[in-house]
Amino acid sequence: MKKVLIVEDKEIHRITLKRVLESIDENFQIYVAGTLEEAYKLSIENTINLFLVDIILDTTARGDVSGLKFAESIRAMSQYSFTPLIFITSLEDPQLHAYRELNCLGYIEKPF
Repeated sequence: MKKVLIVEDKEIHRITLKRVLESIDENFQIYVAGTLEEAYKLSIENTINLFLVDIILDTTARGDVSGLKFAESIRAMSQYSFTPLIFITSLEDPQLHAYRELNCLGYIEKPF
């Protein structure tokens, strides 16, 4: 069974993404995290096969890119060096960094 972690601060987006994944394959084990703390905990306690990560996880912090920082931390762990990671964003600026430096496979643009 493939394990997917959705890291997204907005509950409606977490629900929508989870439903989309379930419609693709009901055998996915899907974890959802609304905060970095939850995301790190789930990543350590489980072997994740795919990450879906929102770039902006704290809309109250100007210039927030905590999702990118989470991805950098994940990539530093040997078990996640090459695990597929897809950023969820409405931003276009971080694409170059994400593709080149973090081995990001693609983007899902919001709104879905």
